[in-house]
Amino acid sequence: MTTLQLDSSQVGFVLRMLPVSIGMSIFNSPNKSAIMGAVRRRRRGVDSGILRVVRTLGQVTGMAARGAFFASRVVHYGSVELDSATPQAILLALHDQFFLVAALILAGIVVSALTWRWEMRTQAGKASAPLQPMTDRSAIAASADEPNFHG
Repeated sequence: MTTLQLDSSQVGFVLRMLPVSIGMSIFNSPNKSAIMGAVRRRRRGVDSGILRVVRTLGQVTGMAARGAFFASRVVHYGSVELDSATPQAILLALHDQFFLVAALILAGIVVSALTWRWEMRTQAGKASAPLQPMTDRSAIAASADEPNFHG
């Protein structure tokens, strides 16, 4: 999107947004499936509702924050009001907005990678611990209600 120019066509805009749309559609379904697979069966209804509320809240908050950022950047580039903004000010503000989104995505990737690394180290530490014999049979019944990560 940062390569968008004042003379870019509508097709050019769509082609620039296409990778984002495809990426979101590829990510969202497996992500929700992984989250819901980690939830106990009896709690799936409640947790699905919580997941939807959190996603909607994130989308609404993100849109409001990006809208405020966009408006402040339009003013920064010389327009006093949004309705009297020059096309150049709008384009530069749009570029800034996509740079901000790219930085946030990069931050999310870094946090995810660090979390994954921490989990791998934690699991490796647990795997090296010696196994203890099970003396309490109630643990077998409790494990049937635990999350199923394999299907």
